[in-house]
Amino acid sequence: MYLIRFCVLGSLLLLCCFPNHLDAQEYLGNDLAFFAKKAELFQRWLDQKELGQFLSVDSVRVANNGYEVELFLQIPSSNPDSVAGIWRSLKNNYQANVSAPTLQESLFQTFVRFMEIDPTQGNVQIYMPHYDPGKQVYNSCFYIWLWQEAGRVKEDSKIADCKSQTVEIYIPMDDFSTGSGGVEGTLKGYTSSKKVFPLILEFARKKYEQNKPDCEGRKPTLVHSDKQSDFYLEFYVNDLCQEVLTDERQSIWCDFVELWWGPCNDMRRERLEFNINLSQSQKEVYLRIKITGKFGSGLYRPRKSGWMDMDPDFEDFLEEHAIIFKSELIEFLKRKRN
Repeated sequence: MYLIRFCVLGSLLLLCCFPNHLDAQEYLGNDLAFFAKKAELFQRWLDQKELGQFLSVDSVRVANNGYEVELFLQIPSSNPDSVAGIWRSLKNNYQANVSAPTLQESLFQTFVRFMEIDPTQGNVQIYMPHYDPGKQVYNSCFYIWLWQEAGRVKEDSKIADCKSQTVEIYIPMDDFSTGSGGVEGTLKGYTSSKKVFPLILEFARKKYEQNKPDCEGRKPTLVHSDKQSDFYLEFYVNDLCQEVLTDERQSIWCDFVELWWGPCNDMRRERLEFNINLSQSQKEVYLRIKITGKFGSGLYRPRKSGWMDMDPDFEDFLEEHAIIFKSELIEFLKRKRN
């Protein structure tokens, strides 16, 4: 009996001394307007620290059913490599010495202090965003997440982790290098690029330079690079729509615009880059075609540096497109041969 009483008393003492963490947290769901004002103060702090040119407040919100505050910061650039370089430079230049707070620690601790919240109820997220109407979409090639755990600022990040998604296809030319058709011809043992490359460009223009019914406002254009030799061809196609990213759909906002004002299309724009080598092994002549996929905002036509690499989420789409491209090109060359 004494042992049971002792155990019950011990359990009560533990509950008193170590209250449930969630019960101890403060409900923050009614204070969004206050946090928005504090976010403006945080931006002024960034400016005073000479960080504001490269790091700015995007938004603040209350999450986790009202028990957490999230501050979103952005690095204003559309190039993942540029954003990664800016972030590294900011970190290296901020910390005066080894014992001084890091940039990540200063950002999080200042955020908590301004918002007047318990450190366990906040997090800071830094992204490289692009926007679609009515929703925020962040580029998954770069992010920084900061929070506090066991009294220390923790970080989860992806920096410069996205590369161009590229696939290669291989087409033996034996079936097309004989006969009386347009692919015939050899040059020092190679199938002549003067025959083959114009046909590839003809095929690509017919395939890509067309207006799709659901792709309002897009005018895909093939641009032939001057980086060409007897055995190398390079070209790209801009302003594609639903070509690789076949599951793209316009937003509800665009549906609403079409209902009242007319045509609208905010689906992501696509760019395909082609590098083609005409080569010969001991046994055969063949084409090696490398296809690189990029995408941009649906709202505007990006400059060359504004196209973003298709991250691994799009890899399956690009591989499927390459298979279709290869099959259709082979059929096109066969028709030309005959």
